[in-house]
Amino acid sequence: MRFCSKCSAELKENAKFCAKCGAKVKDYAAVQKTVQAEKSADAEDSAIKSPVPESKPISKGKIKPINIGTKKGSNSKLIKLIVTISLIFLICGAGIFTYYTVYNKQTNNNQISLKNIDIGAYPTVKINLNITGFKNGLDVNNFSIKENDTSQNNLRLSKDGTNFVLEYTTTDSETSSQKNVTVQYSYENKNYSAKGSYTPSKTDEKDSTSSDSTISKAETEKSAPKADSDEENIKSCIDNYESSFIRMVNENHLPYITSVLDDNSPLHKEFEGMIKDYSSKGITENLEDYKITSLKKVNDTQYEVNVYEKFLISYGSTNETKTKEFDATYLLNKTSSGFKVHSITNYNQK
Repeated sequence: MRFCSKCSAELKENAKFCAKCGAKVKDYAAVQKTVQAEKSADAEDSAIKSPVPESKPISKGKIKPINIGTKKGSNSKLIKLIVTISLIFLICGAGIFTYYTVYNKQTNNNQISLKNIDIGAYPTVKINLNITGFKNGLDVNNFSIKENDTSQNNLRLSKDGTNFVLEYTTTDSETSSQKNVTVQYSYENKNYSAKGSYTPSKTDEKDSTSSDSTISKAETEKSAPKADSDEENIKSCIDNYESSFIRMVNENHLPYITSVLDDNSPLHKEFEGMIKDYSSKGITENLEDYKITSLKKVNDTQYEVNVYEKFLISYGSTNETKTKEFDATYLLNKTSSGFKVHSITNYNQK
């Protein structure tokens, strides 16, 4: 507060003259400074006396400072985890691929094919087989044989050189018609099969001593020449060959005829090429007739057999059907398992 130096009246703030006596306030500047100093002192006292508000802690759940180092570490761990998992899958995949590649290679090496059927001691039947693979060996109990639709029992397995022989006694020795044979072997949950056929001679014909026996399927003794004691076995071989040939052609399966061919016969390779060609052209054949027209003994183990053949041939690629007749000359060899066709020395269309 300020007072007039003349009349001692209280001066108003910032007044330059006394309101009571009109005297000029001479020490205005000094008083002003005093007043300002007092105001500053009062302000400081007020600040000291006023309570300082307490700072409130940051509540949980609000923004937190980011730790850059921790974030980088987490990303690094995630990358390492992904790489590790990828490597595990890659290694497992490579292992599985290698296993199945080796397994399939071993499985593809397992093969069974029927070489021939020996009925020299009929009704005992011996099937000669070419068998490759099967690293764990063969178990006769895993073999099964069917003649047409009839299962055969008491199978016996032996080895003859590089070939295997599966032997049994047929359950139908009275029937002289063609018998289609299926050999099946079960190995590691897979089945391997081979097929063939044979035609047994009739018992009464085999034991007959009559020189008037018939050697033609379609002719009587008038047109059939007489031959020696091998005649019926030759007839049986030709019967078997003709029926097996038709089945081989129509089903495109070479093993159907291998049992009636000599082991060294060039027909194995010729027929293999023929059925590939027939298959590509859709050719099928039906044997309408055939007959043996003559026999010629070359030596004690070989015969020339002339056969008349009549076929109905269908050409699938052109939808044509033609009837063709042939005169054929077959060379037969006498083997330990009977007569087998060795070669065709002449084949002329009529």
